[in-house]
Amino acid sequence: MIASISLECYFTDKRIFKALGDWSYSVYLVHVLVLSLGWYLSRRFELNPYAVVVGCVPVIMLASWISYRLLEQRLYQALKALSERCAPQPVSRQS
Repeated sequence: MIASISLECYFTDKRIFKALGDWSYSVYLVHVLVLSLGWYLSRRFELNPYAVVVGCVPVIMLASWISYRLLEQRLYQALKALSERCAPQPVSRQS
């Protein structure tokens, strides 16, 4: 953790890190599927496994972004709207 913080000054454009942080759950879900498909393709067509991994990285990032935008954000907005509609109203006390 301390090493990561000490290297922070070398990264002037932090947008990619923020985006990866936002997409992290999607990356977690998608990477297994993409890497499994990459492993299958490398075995089936005798591809260089290192090249397949390099090819999988942009696919993982793109699929994660799509998952984040189409699923996570929309679901979050829908659940937030639902919770605001169904939130209990405060009880007013009359004297």
